[in-house]
Amino acid sequence: MRPCTHLLFLLAASGALASPGAATKAPTTSDRLKQRIEILLQHRMRPDALPVILPNPFEVVSGGAVAGRPDGPDPGATDNAEVAKALTGKLADELPPGSSSEALARCVAKLRIGGTVTLKGQLQIIINDYPRKEGDTVVLDRNNAMTYLQVVKVAPGALTLRLNEATQTIRF
Repeated sequence: MRPCTHLLFLLAASGALASPGAATKAPTTSDRLKQRIEILLQHRMRPDALPVILPNPFEVVSGGAVAGRPDGPDPGATDNAEVAKALTGKLADELPPGSSSEALARCVAKLRIGGTVTLKGQLQIIINDYPRKEGDTVVLDRNNAMTYLQVVKVAPGALTLRLNEATQTIRF
């Protein structure tokens, strides 16, 4: 063979080897952008299926606040409602009757104060969703016993309550 034929043969072979690589084109900017958009939106366009049984968001997992309490009941208890009931029952039994000021402090902690309002020219305070004025009585259920608190004074930003001989001023 002539040297020119060898050269032509090598040129044709290199062209044949290079042609499959040349047939695949490099991705353009728009193609890359479309791929990125598809990757980002694939979970929204085709969301994963929800589990058949949804988990309870209110369930305390092991190592939670109730299971790790040293004063609580058996940490191996399985039912959270039983744990909470046993815990609150135990704490209610441990609280001594105490004086009127201690009972008043416990009752004040249960009040929901909504704000003040002026009705017929008199300043009133919203306690447990009802307007109260000076001299009114607030009734609370404490340990299955009714407790009566008297509203002594209502001022802008302050409330004074009385239980028996004890009084307490609450600032809000």
